[in-house]
Amino acid sequence: MSVLHLSDTHAAQFSTGLNGLESLVKSFRLREANENPDVVVPMRELRLNDDGTLAIPGYDDGFLLNTWSKSQLSSLVGVKWDRWFGRMDRPGQAMEINMRLSSSEAKLRVRTAQPGEDAPAGTVRALVSPTFSPLRDSELLGLLREALEPVDPELRVVRANVTERSTTYVLGIGRAFKPGDDHEVGDCWGGLLVQNSAVGYAAARIVANFTRLVCKNVMVAPIPGAELLRKAHRAFDMDRLRDALFERLRDLPGKLANAAQALAASRERRVTDAKAAFQEVLRTARLPLRLLPELEQALEAEPALRGTAFGISQAVTRAAQAQKPEERFRLELAAGAYVEEATRTHTRPPRPVMGPGAS
Repeated sequence: MSVLHLSDTHAAQFSTGLNGLESLVKSFRLREANENPDVVVPMRELRLNDDGTLAIPGYDDGFLLNTWSKSQLSSLVGVKWDRWFGRMDRPGQAMEINMRLSSSEAKLRVRTAQPGEDAPAGTVRALVSPTFSPLRDSELLGLLREALEPVDPELRVVRANVTERSTTYVLGIGRAFKPGDDHEVGDCWGGLLVQNSAVGYAAARIVANFTRLVCKNVMVAPIPGAELLRKAHRAFDMDRLRDALFERLRDLPGKLANAAQALAASRERRVTDAKAAFQEVLRTARLPLRLLPELEQALEAEPALRGTAFGISQAVTRAAQAQKPEERFRLELAAGAYVEEATRTHTRPPRPVMGPGAS
């Protein structure tokens, strides 16, 4: 399976490895250069045109709604788009939506993008609160690069995903190693798992992680405090954010060393009911139980790991590779939290939990 997975929503171009960081930064900046300035307008001044585009004050042409911004508009006006409008033509849809928009006294921050190669017309990226303060992906990656330079000046991009809802990437730090010299665990690479959303889907989050190189599985480092940053998109102070990152990343090598011990120890924690463990992981990750067969199939891929807490976590992260980036992120959080709980508990069977800051 490829290390790099790009959503078909944005065809961003960059490479992995040592050259990947520059390519990733360039990709972020190109996409951000295509964004229009935000506008804050009363909801009642927005209009859905008969062709399905959204008319925004100050612009002559209408903007297309992508899947994410359409879901935001649906929530704002209180409709289930597909359920309500399945048999209604576009003019009828526009009449219903505009009636609801015109009755609102609220204001919105509207985030749009100019036409591009993938979008012949401008696109509504987000409909968010006026107090929403986006953190650019290029800014966050720049801060990380600056803060991590004393730790590792040659950061590597392990994978990256860009969708309408979020940006997620994994940075590898230092060199690969075997936790506890365990050959069945194999070589792991410490690093950071980062998620950001400039469209209101999720807070900016940075968590310490391991990439298991044998199958490119990524999981949150199984330690308390693995989440190094969680920041809602409200009034960012870049200087304070920089200071916080420098302070928390300074201790990253020690945190990863402790996490490696927990990872190796999870090989000794026995699990007798894999199905029950998977069901609880999915419940706490707030994902549907229809994914259960995929988790069980993933466990079959590594027979030597069956019956252990480590095996459960690795089946979760292996199956996560086939999911959408946002769901994959949640499964990787759940896998790390599961190992953390399993190695902390000695008197009862491990119960997976989502850990601090779960969303």
